[in-house]
Amino acid sequence: MDYSKKIILYGLSMFKDNVLKMLSEKYGSFEKAKEHILFFTDSDNRYWGGTYNQIDIKSPSEITNFPDAIICILSYKFDIISKYLREIGITNEIYMAPFLVYRTYYDLEYGKKYIQNHELEIYQFYEKSDLYTINLLNHIICERKSGKEEFQKVETFEGLSEVNEYFYDENLNWKGDKTWIDVGAYTGDTMELAHLRFKDSIKKYYAFEPSKNNRDQLKKTIERLKITHKTEILEYGLGCMTQTLKFDEKGALSNVNSEKGKE
Repeated sequence: MDYSKKIILYGLSMFKDNVLKMLSEKYGSFEKAKEHILFFTDSDNRYWGGTYNQIDIKSPSEITNFPDAIICILSYKFDIISKYLREIGITNEIYMAPFLVYRTYYDLEYGKKYIQNHELEIYQFYEKSDLYTINLLNHIICERKSGKEEFQKVETFEGLSEVNEYFYDENLNWKGDKTWIDVGAYTGDTMELAHLRFKDSIKKYYAFEPSKNNRDQLKKTIERLKITHKTEILEYGLGCMTQTLKFDEKGALSNVNSEKGKE
């Protein structure tokens, strides 16, 4: 991406702070990054006219006044957003935040080392004749090995925002009785999706969740779904050995970090 151009950030998603941090590092400081960011925009008109981190929030219609600016999408709905922009005649270059597909906001250096150590093993999981998937995998692995965060052309991942990450293929969903093991159960969001889809065919739920704040919300979800009698909450993370680690309490973005973690 050409970082000399002005940037419009589309979407006030959970990744907005990560993107601002990423741009601050690219330009050397947040103040310099702000000089390149024209404004935030979002389809929700309740935000229009406001600001976020001293950056204006405007209607998407304002994009037409800046035909040379790069649009960076911060939302998982990047397919819908990019299609909408093209339909209303927007011809700007469109990129998307890397966090939408790479989850690189955890630890770039760890991700780089992991890929270097396990690249061949990762490829063994994929069907080599599926060129679409292999090409995407090659792209993601190259990005991870670079150890850098870069905005991605939205066309590279066209069609992927509408894929349900857990239930995308009916043929892979076993029709009989099930045990649902949710590792990193968070607030029970995925358990609820499973409950709505599989209903009483799930005979037992195991929910691994080390964060107390998340567990408090998880218990409420379980009670609301009326599955308390067949759910066991395990107050742990899940790993390859028994040990005590520390993590930072950041809701959905909590991650294990023995050196800096406070929990």
